Amino acid sequence: MFKAFWIISSIVISGALFFTYVFYHGPPGGKSNASQEFVEYLEEKYDEEFVVDDIYYDFFTNGTYHAWVYPKERPDYLFYIGQLRNHEIDETYRPLSDREEPSSS
Repeated sequence: MFKAFWIISSIVISGALFFTYVFYHGPPGGKSNASQEFVEYLEEKYDEEFVVDDIYYDFFTNGTYHAWVYPKERPDYLFYIGQLRNHEIDETYRPLSDREEPSSS
């Protein structure tokens, strides 16, 4: 009886710890998969290389991922990319050709 209590307790605690991890970090491997998906999406759309600076999981928006990314050639140009509630990708990148050059005064 005592042994069964410890086995059941271990299973319950392990399950709670795993749920807590998934709640804050997403399923195992999810961040690397989302990161790869974001980079492939951007490289296909803009034909340049991108680097993921930071990626995070949001449990409250249907388990979506969001990241800060920059072009490999411009590490100072950080922008947002993420999944919407329906898991479509949304991003705020403006290619160099679309950006206004700062006026020299």
